[in-house]
Amino acid sequence: MVMVKKIVQYCDVVMEVTWLLALVSIPLYFNIYTSRVFEPDKITLFRTLALIIGVAWLIKEVAIAFGKREVQSAKYKAQAALPKWRKANIGEIEPVFEPDGDTNPPDPRPFPRNFLLTPLIWPAMLLIFVYTIATILSVVPGASWWGGYQRMEGTYTLLSYIILFLALVYNLRERRQLERLISFVLLTNLPVALYGFLQHYQADPLPWQGDVFFRVTSTMGNAIFIAAYLIMVVPLILYRAIMTGSWLVTNRHLAKRNFRGKQRDNALSWVGLYGVFIIFEV
Repeated sequence: MVMVKKIVQYCDVVMEVTWLLALVSIPLYFNIYTSRVFEPDKITLFRTLALIIGVAWLIKEVAIAFGKREVQSAKYKAQAALPKWRKANIGEIEPVFEPDGDTNPPDPRPFPRNFLLTPLIWPAMLLIFVYTIATILSVVPGASWWGGYQRMEGTYTLLSYIILFLALVYNLRERRQLERLISFVLLTNLPVALYGFLQHYQADPLPWQGDVFFRVTSTMGNAIFIAAYLIMVVPLILYRAIMTGSWLVTNRHLAKRNFRGKQRDNALSWVGLYGVFIIFEV
């Protein structure tokens, strides 16, 4: 049982590190030494990271199933060794695999009910079904599966997106995990926006063939893509700014008494940083 818990913990660490790596590396990564520079290289990297997440998740689920089987086997052996009048007092023993500090405990409903009743699962499954049917009935199934030459947005890439989505839904259990994810997204947004500034003010050291002065592409290679990315980050910036400001208002009397106002100053610094993020977004 101890080994099973260690395997589950290692898998949790691998999954979280990998999805944080995806959130950081995909927006920033491009390779000027390849023929297509942006999208195919990003997609290839993302597919690899999604595969790592999927394998770690599979190992975790197998370990949990094996652990539950061990618990049931130990319970039956304990029942067999006890007198008949004591067997009725032995209840169900469920192994605990989740780390401390959970804010979103595992769904106690049996599979597949817990899976099918999770919000947004049905739309995701419907999308997978449509893509699968389209790939099977496609004139060129290989192109439908792997994606086109320029974008590589095929069924394989969609399944990678779904793996990341499901891994976050079922394995992001603690508030600190969510806050870490938001922090990594915000920190990644900063170099992406700064590189856009360099392009706009013609300080980019890379000689791009297209017009990156009026239509800034930054690390995305497309003005529409960078605009969509920055717009999606705005709600997270507003959330952090509001939460930090709320803490500052609620705990202003503590900030004045403790550490000579250092907590208040730190909170004000974070609010200022989020303001800088908003300026970069605009």
